Amino acid sequence: MTSCRPFELLWKRNLTPSASLLRFAVADGLPLGGHGRTAPTGVKVHVPATGLEKSYSPVSHPAQAGSFDLLVKAYPPRAGGGVGAYICALQPGEKALMKVKPAEFGYLAGAPLSPGRWKQIGLVACGTGLAPLYQVATQVLAWNSGTRISMVLACRTEEDILMREELDLMVRNPCFRLHTQLSMPTGGWCGSKFQQRNVLGS
Repeated sequence: MTSCRPFELLWKRNLTPSASLLRFAVADGLPLGGHGRTAPTGVKVHVPATGLEKSYSPVSHPAQAGSFDLLVKAYPPRAGGGVGAYICALQPGEKALMKVKPAEFGYLAGAPLSPGRWKQIGLVACGTGLAPLYQVATQVLAWNSGTRISMVLACRTEEDILMREELDLMVRNPCFRLHTQLSMPTGGWCGSKFQQRNVLGS
């Protein structure tokens, strides 16, 4: 893994009171690797003077030129936490220290992603776990190979559905289907509901 480099925040969009979509410029001199990649496929954000670090998978396509997008949730302060709150508090023009992780993107179920490798792909996401799966879907759909993707997205409330605008655009592709389930829906929710269980207490 490379040493920390400063990455400048270009813009951010608040998705919920505690989650943001942030776009960072690719750092000067960053070794980009092969396969046409122009941005890191994984980063680890470092909070100065704290020793805190957290890994993030970009939601942007690996070939996006000059920048990459992170989906970040600012969880409430707790022991050993605070990276999300730190990065979401950044303003455009400010920089965050990150380590570029080894290229891990491009594999699904232990096999490399390639056009036409699968006829159908099923993805299950919850909260910010949407990030790496959204990137998988973006790349597979960009190939226009006919591979069909079905994604199940589980959230607590309708307001917790992250990147809703991007997902609404993605479902226009006939090869992509999205099924959203909520554990705490309001009266106006017309989709599915699931019962959230406390695994540790069960």
